[in-house]
Amino acid sequence: MDLAALEYFSYVDLPPHYMDSFKSYDPVGGEHFNAFAAGLIQQTREWDDTKEWNPELDVHFKSDGYVNCSLGTLQTGKP
Repeated sequence: MDLAALEYFSYVDLPPHYMDSFKSYDPVGGEHFNAFAAGLIQQTREWDDTKEWNPELDVHFKSDGYVNCSLGTLQTGKP
């Protein structure tokens, strides 16, 4: 679990009322929030179209050296 100070909650781009769901109390450091879980929830909110997502058509795969793929073009194992 990655704990962060409550003051950094705004960086995960979630509505303030979500904070209570991720709060944690550390006897040494006081109140914190689970930054890892909050980050996962935020990503889920951004990718709410996963039912329609298709790796063959995703335009973001065409950057940074990535390529689109399908079941026919995938290779198993490590290179």
